[in-house]
Amino acid sequence: MWRLKVKILLGIDPGFASLGWCRFGLGKTPDLDRPLAMGVIRTDKSNKKANVLASNDNHRRICEIFKLLFPLTQDVIMFTAESQSWPRNSASSAKVGMAWGVISSLTELLSVPLLQMSPQALKKSICGNKSASKQEIADALIARYGIVIADGLLKDVAPSQREHAYDALGSVCATLDGEEVKLARQMM
Repeated sequence: MWRLKVKILLGIDPGFASLGWCRFGLGKTPDLDRPLAMGVIRTDKSNKKANVLASNDNHRRICEIFKLLFPLTQDVIMFTAESQSWPRNSASSAKVGMAWGVISSLTELLSVPLLQMSPQALKKSICGNKSASKQEIADALIARYGIVIADGLLKDVAPSQREHAYDALGSVCATLDGEEVKLARQMM
């Protein structure tokens, strides 16, 4: 696992309707780090008029997430994500749980670690403020990496969905000072 020539981290912002992702190139030194690709996997509920059982529809959406996420895992040495937090609504919690099931299954299938951090730790790491807004996180990441939408990063993501991709990139950035990432750098 650690002998791959390319060190790629996959940041995830877990969600069922919108799952943000970022493939991140880990350099030998931090000045060589860079986001390689970012996006959002979207799944939509079936039209109620189609008389589809909710359980069948959820299964279809889980499969869509897996099919779209799996190709992004090529050469990945670890996943990062904001730690699990559950919405107050039980239906939303169940759907987020299904997305987490896909993520956990992929890390097990690929034998790669999953690094998690709390939303507050992520915000503090990126912005220096544990109550930073979504826009402040995006602005800090754009400034840090000089992200230009036109260069391919996020060009196919609707502006209203970009926060999920930025959260995925933020989850990677919040782990860069961790021991696991330091070890990966040493092994390059």
